[in-house]
Amino acid sequence: MENEAYRELKQRIKDSADPFAYAIGLVNDQRKREVEAARVGVEGYPKPFDKEAFKFLANFPAHELDIILKGHPGYELWKSISSYKVIRNIFEVSKADLIAAIETHGINQQSVIPNRNQLEFYTNTVRKEFFAFTAVAQSLVDYSRIVHRGSQIQDYQDKFNLFFIDIGLHELVVEIRNIFLHGKPILPNWFWTRDFLTGENKYGFTIDKKIMRSILQNQQNRIGREKFLKIQTYLDKQRQNELDLLAILKSYSTMVTSFHKWYIEALRTHNPLHWLDCEKCVHKSNRNMKLLMMRAFSKQQAKT
Repeated sequence: MENEAYRELKQRIKDSADPFAYAIGLVNDQRKREVEAARVGVEGYPKPFDKEAFKFLANFPAHELDIILKGHPGYELWKSISSYKVIRNIFEVSKADLIAAIETHGINQQSVIPNRNQLEFYTNTVRKEFFAFTAVAQSLVDYSRIVHRGSQIQDYQDKFNLFFIDIGLHELVVEIRNIFLHGKPILPNWFWTRDFLTGENKYGFTIDKKIMRSILQNQQNRIGREKFLKIQTYLDKQRQNELDLLAILKSYSTMVTSFHKWYIEALRTHNPLHWLDCEKCVHKSNRNMKLLMMRAFSKQQAKT
């Protein structure tokens, strides 16, 4: 039996200039009220969430959950950690691309000695990939600090110093990027050698240490005294006159990967604001949406 309110709603839809659009607007308004009610409910819900809360919130798609979870005390930390994880994955891809660019030239050099144009092309390719790699590495450091402000893991700085044991290596990598970017007079040298005992090939991309020192000395005001001294400390420990860029990258990547692997695990165990509730909600929501799509697809296939 229809009540008065329902009959009035049907009449409004019928009298509207565009009944279909009017009906859609009513549905959207109702959905917005449901999302807002869920957001208010999250603000007053005891933390962490229980199974019933997860079951209820999983019915909302990810874009609505982003609005609902704004009332959660761990929302801001969860958002910053999500961005941090994305940058961490991009770092690994950038590292692989850079190493591949160096090794591609080395493989080609075995059979054909490149001419000047080819060598310049390979060099610029490495410069491009090196710039992308170091830009992501710097962003990764910045985002880890942003996350740290929200997570406040007590031994963060101690662990950072422990993993980044080679003082000045991070600063050197960043400054090589700046030198490449601003076109300073630094010419990287390619080399290819073969170990006749093991049969392994070694490809390299080296930079003259004296030239590097000279450029850094001239850029000391821009770099800052503290960073400059760190880089000098690192260079003093290198016995060779040529800096092997590939070896530097692998050493740096090992430190970065090890530290951030520890940091991700520490964030999961050290959970003062229950940011994992937000992550679990989105994960369960995405899983629900996939199941619904699979069921709808299965029904469609059954009809055909």
